[in-house]
Amino acid sequence: IVFGANLKRIGKMAFFNSGLQSIHIPSGVDSIGENCFGECKSLGEVIFEEDSNLKQIGEGVFFNSGLQSIRIPAKVESIGENCFSECKSLGEVIFPENSNLKQIGIRAFCKTGLKSMRIPSGVESIGKECFYGCKGLDEMTFNGNVNLKQIGLGVFFKSGLHAKDV
Repeated sequence: IVFGANLKRIGKMAFFNSGLQSIHIPSGVDSIGENCFGECKSLGEVIFEEDSNLKQIGEGVFFNSGLQSIRIPAKVESIGENCFSECKSLGEVIFPENSNLKQIGIRAFCKTGLKSMRIPSGVESIGKECFYGCKGLDEMTFNGNVNLKQIGLGVFFKSGLHAKDV
Protein backbone atom coordinates (compact mmCIF):
# COMPACT_ATOMS: atom_id res chain seq x y z
CA ILE A 1 0.00 0.00 0.00
CA VAL A 2 1.22 3.48 -0.85
CA PHE A 3 -0.64 6.40 0.73
CA GLY A 4 -0.94 10.00 -0.47
CA ALA A 5 1.31 12.66 1.00
CA ASN A 6 -1.58 14.25 2.96
CA LEU A 7 -2.10 11.31 5.32
CA LYS A 8 -1.57 12.34 8.97
CA ARG A 9 -2.87 9.42 11.05
CA ILE A 10 -3.43 5.70 10.70
CA GLY A 11 -6.10 4.56 13.15
CA LYS A 12 -6.24 1.88 15.81
CA MET A 13 -6.38 -1.66 14.34
CA ALA A 14 -6.65 -0.21 10.79
CA PHE A 15 -4.95 -3.22 9.17
CA PHE A 16 -5.17 -5.69 12.07
CA ASN A 17 -4.93 -9.34 10.93
CA SER A 18 -4.97 -8.38 7.23
CA GLY A 19 -2.99 -9.89 4.37
CA LEU A 20 -0.95 -6.71 3.97
CA GLN A 21 2.54 -7.49 2.63
CA SER A 22 4.24 -4.11 2.28
CA ILE A 23 3.49 -0.54 3.28
CA HIS A 24 5.06 2.84 2.54
CA ILE A 25 4.29 5.42 5.25
CA PRO A 26 4.49 9.06 4.13
CA SER A 27 6.49 11.62 6.09
CA GLY A 28 3.36 13.51 7.23
CA VAL A 29 2.10 10.62 9.37
CA ASP A 30 2.53 11.61 13.00
CA SER A 31 0.38 8.94 14.64
CA ILE A 32 -0.15 5.20 14.20
CA GLY A 33 -2.92 3.70 16.35
CA GLU A 34 -2.42 0.74 18.64
CA ASN A 35 -2.38 -2.71 17.07
CA CYS A 36 -2.57 -1.05 13.64
CA PHE A 37 -0.52 -3.76 11.91
CA GLY A 38 -0.86 -6.39 14.64
CA GLU A 39 -1.25 -10.00 13.51
CA CYS A 40 -0.32 -9.08 9.90
CA LYS A 41 1.64 -12.30 9.35
CA SER A 42 2.40 -11.48 5.68
CA LEU A 43 3.76 -8.00 6.45
CA GLY A 44 7.42 -8.21 5.53
CA GLU A 45 8.25 -4.60 4.71
CA VAL A 46 7.47 -1.22 6.27
CA ILE A 47 9.12 1.82 4.74
CA PHE A 48 9.09 5.18 6.50
CA GLU A 49 10.16 8.22 4.46
CA GLU A 50 13.50 9.71 5.54
CA ASP A 51 11.90 12.92 6.82
CA SER A 52 9.16 11.11 8.76
CA ASN A 53 7.33 13.15 11.41
CA LEU A 54 6.42 10.07 13.45
CA LYS A 55 7.38 10.61 17.11
CA GLN A 56 5.85 7.52 18.71
CA ILE A 57 5.31 3.94 17.66
CA GLY A 58 2.46 2.94 19.94
CA GLU A 59 1.29 -0.11 21.80
CA GLY A 60 1.24 -3.36 19.81
CA VAL A 61 1.56 -1.58 16.44
CA PHE A 62 3.43 -4.50 14.84
CA PHE A 63 2.53 -7.22 17.37
CA ASN A 64 2.96 -10.75 15.95
CA SER A 65 3.50 -9.52 12.39
CA GLY A 66 5.79 -11.05 9.77
CA LEU A 67 8.21 -8.11 9.85
CA GLN A 68 11.82 -9.13 9.15
CA SER A 69 13.61 -5.79 9.35
CA ILE A 70 12.67 -2.20 10.14
CA ARG A 71 14.37 1.19 10.10
CA ILE A 72 12.99 3.39 12.86
CA PRO A 73 12.57 7.07 11.84
CA ALA A 74 14.94 9.53 13.54
CA LYS A 75 12.16 11.60 15.18
CA VAL A 76 10.65 8.63 17.03
CA GLU A 77 11.01 9.27 20.76
CA SER A 78 9.23 6.20 22.14
CA ILE A 79 8.45 2.63 21.19
CA GLY A 80 5.31 1.43 22.95
CA GLU A 81 4.45 -1.62 25.00
CA ASN A 82 4.42 -4.88 23.00
CA CYS A 83 5.16 -2.89 19.83
CA PHE A 84 7.16 -5.66 18.11
CA SER A 85 6.38 -8.46 20.57
CA GLU A 86 6.06 -11.95 19.05
CA CYS A 87 7.56 -10.85 15.69
CA LYS A 88 9.48 -14.09 15.37
CA SER A 89 10.96 -13.17 11.96
CA LEU A 90 12.20 -9.76 13.12
CA GLY A 91 15.96 -10.07 12.89
CA GLU A 92 17.02 -6.44 12.48
CA VAL A 93 16.00 -3.07 13.91
CA ILE A 94 17.97 -0.11 12.59
CA PHE A 95 18.19 3.25 14.35
CA PRO A 96 19.76 6.21 12.53
CA GLU A 97 22.77 7.94 14.10
CA ASN A 98 20.62 11.02 14.86
CA SER A 99 17.89 8.99 16.60
CA ASN A 100 15.73 10.85 19.15
CA LEU A 101 14.65 7.62 20.87
CA LYS A 102 14.30 8.03 24.64
CA GLN A 103 12.01 5.22 25.77
CA ILE A 104 11.55 1.57 24.84
CA GLY A 105 8.37 0.16 26.36
CA ILE A 106 7.47 -2.96 28.31
CA ARG A 107 7.93 -6.15 26.27
CA ALA A 108 8.55 -4.02 23.14
CA PHE A 109 10.76 -6.69 21.52
CA CYS A 110 9.67 -9.72 23.55
CA LYS A 111 10.04 -13.08 21.75
CA THR A 112 11.39 -11.64 18.50
CA GLY A 113 14.05 -13.13 16.26
CA LEU A 114 16.59 -10.41 17.08
CA LYS A 115 20.21 -11.52 17.11
CA SER A 116 21.76 -8.16 17.96
CA MET A 117 20.61 -4.70 18.93
CA ARG A 118 22.26 -1.29 18.87
CA ILE A 119 20.59 1.04 21.36
CA PRO A 120 20.80 4.78 20.50
CA SER A 121 22.67 6.98 22.99
CA GLY A 122 19.59 9.06 23.90
CA VAL A 123 17.62 6.13 25.34
CA GLU A 124 16.79 6.82 28.99
CA SER A 125 14.60 3.82 29.85
CA ILE A 126 14.07 0.24 28.74
CA GLY A 127 10.83 -1.26 30.00
CA LYS A 128 10.54 -4.54 31.88
CA GLU A 129 10.80 -7.77 29.90
CA CYS A 130 11.71 -5.75 26.80
CA PHE A 131 13.84 -8.52 25.29
CA TYR A 132 12.27 -11.41 27.21
CA GLY A 133 12.48 -14.70 25.30
CA CYS A 134 14.77 -13.38 22.53
CA LYS A 135 16.76 -16.61 22.53
CA GLY A 136 18.88 -15.64 19.53
CA LEU A 137 19.88 -12.27 21.00
CA ASP A 138 23.59 -12.53 21.70
CA GLU A 139 24.84 -8.96 21.25
CA MET A 140 23.69 -5.67 22.76
CA THR A 141 25.53 -2.42 21.98
CA PHE A 142 24.90 1.03 23.41
CA ASN A 143 25.85 3.90 21.07
CA GLY A 144 28.07 6.75 22.25
CA ASN A 145 27.44 8.47 25.57
CA VAL A 146 24.79 6.43 27.33
CA ASN A 147 21.90 8.35 28.96
CA LEU A 148 20.28 5.21 30.32
CA LYS A 149 18.60 5.82 33.68
CA GLN A 150 16.31 2.81 34.02
CA ILE A 151 16.39 -0.82 32.97
CA GLY A 152 13.23 -2.70 33.93
CA LEU A 153 12.89 -6.03 35.65
CA GLY A 154 13.67 -9.08 33.52
CA VAL A 155 14.72 -7.08 30.45
CA PHE A 156 16.94 -9.90 29.17
CA PHE A 157 15.23 -12.83 30.92
CA LYS A 158 15.33 -16.00 28.79
CA SER A 159 17.32 -14.22 26.07
CA GLY A 160 20.62 -15.30 24.56
CA LEU A 161 22.48 -12.62 26.53
CA HIS A 162 24.38 -13.41 29.69
CA ALA A 163 25.21 -10.92 32.45
CA LYS A 164 28.81 -10.66 31.24
CA ASP A 165 27.59 -9.65 27.76
CA VAL A 166 25.62 -6.58 28.83
